[in-house]
This record gives sequence, C-alpha cells and structure tokens, in this order.
Amino acid sequence: APPAVSDYSGLSSGADVSNPEEPKPAPGAENLPPLPAFPGREEDALFKAQMVVANAFYGYWRHGIAAMVAVLLTVLAWGTWRNHQTEQLQASHAEVERVLRTLRAGIETHAENPAMVKAQATEGGRLLAEIGARTKGPGGTYAWIHAARAYQAAELPDKQLEAWTKAHERGEDGELGWASASGLSGVLFDQGKVDEAVAVLTQHAGARKDYAAQRSLYEAARFLELSGRGPEAAAAFEAFQVAHPESPLASLAATAAARLREQG
Repeated sequence: APPAVSDYSGLSSGADVSNPEEPKPAPGAENLPPLPAFPGREEDALFKAQMVVANAFYGYWRHGIAAMVAVLLTVLAWGTWRNHQTEQLQASHAEVERVLRTLRAGIETHAENPAMVKAQATEGGRLLAEIGARTKGPGGTYAWIHAARAYQAAELPDKQLEAWTKAHERGEDGELGWASASGLSGVLFDQGKVDEAVAVLTQHAGARKDYAAQRSLYEAARFLELSGRGPEAAAAFEAFQVAHPESPLASLAATAAARLREQG
C-alpha cells in the first residue's frame, strides 16, 4: 500500500524537521573571524585601471616598435652622413696636400725667378679654388683658405680677397672659422676698410664663447687701436673683459684698455 501522506503535524509540535543530510557547523565555528568582504569600488577601479594600461600596452606595442625603428634609422642616417663628411674631408685634404706639395716644389725650384714663382703660385691658387668650389663642408673651406694664401704669394689681391670671402661664407666653427675670418679681415684692414674688417670678426664671434670667438673680438679691438681710434678700441677691450673674464686674452685686453685710457 502507498505510504501515508504526512499531515505536517510535526511542524506544530516542535519536532526537528531539518534535512538530516545537511552538514552541521563544526563545533566552535561560531568563534571564527568573518570572511573578508567582497572587493569594493576602490579595488574594482584599480583593477579596471590596470586593465586599461594593459590593453593600451598590448594594443599599441606596434606603435612603440615603429617609433623605435624610426629612431634607429635616424641614428643610422646621421652616422652615415658623418662618415660621409669625414671621408669627404679626408679626400679633399689629401687632394689639397698634393697641390701644395707640387706648389712648394715649384717655388723652391724657381726661387731665383720671381716671375716663375708668381706663375706657380697662380696655378696653385687656381687648382685649390677649383677644389674649394666643388667640395662641400669643411673640406671646401680648407681648400679656399689655401687658395687665398697661394694668391697672396702670387700677389693677386683681388683673387686673394675672393678666396677668403668664399672661405668665410662657409660659416665654419673652430679653427677653420677663425682662419677664414682672420684672413678676410686682415685683407680688408690692409685695404683700409677697417669697419668691414671689424664687422667680419664680430660676425664670426657672434654669441659663441669658444676661444676662436674670443680671438675674433680681441682682434677687432686691436684693429681699432691700430687704425688710431683709441676711445673705440678702449671700449672694445673693456667689453671683451666683461664678456670673457676667464679668457687667456683678458689680461692683455685689460692692459690695452688702461693704456688707451691714459692716452686719452
């Protein structure tokens, strides 16, 4: 016969009707600390921020690689250009030295014949000017400087002035820049063009603080002194002291300024 259906009378009698298979808490479990709360909004926001950063990193890593490749290519191009400049300078320097050796030998051979010396110097100046005209960078400047000196030996002041002008227009730094500015200003000074000579030296100095710039400013003040413009020269020497107090030329400038001030 089918089992009798319970009338649930046990509910009202207080009988234990719990599931006998449900696990009971272990003795003393009520004294354990509570479990930590589920992460709140701050932890959730931090997690989201980390995910955003990770996505950005992994999503844009190609852009980072592309930028790195661009930087490496730029460095490679710059290095290649520098190597080319060095090779070009070495080649032009060797070519200039060959012309100079030939020029010196010719002058020594014809030392007793001024006409032949002038002819040798004129040809040497022409060859050096050709090298300077076709060579860019410091190598061309180097050739123009020696062309000017060859034309000086040939007693061709117009050619000499042109060569010095070409060298100065290159705008080189360091010794080449100083040699160009000094040579050009010297020719202009010899021609009585004092203001132009001073302008060349002042332009070369510019805003630089290196020793070549200091030499240009000192030379400009000296040109003013040699041309009889004492007060201007004294002011230039004093300005040099202010601008370059640590220069090896500062004491010479101070002495010159004091001397000129005494002379009135």
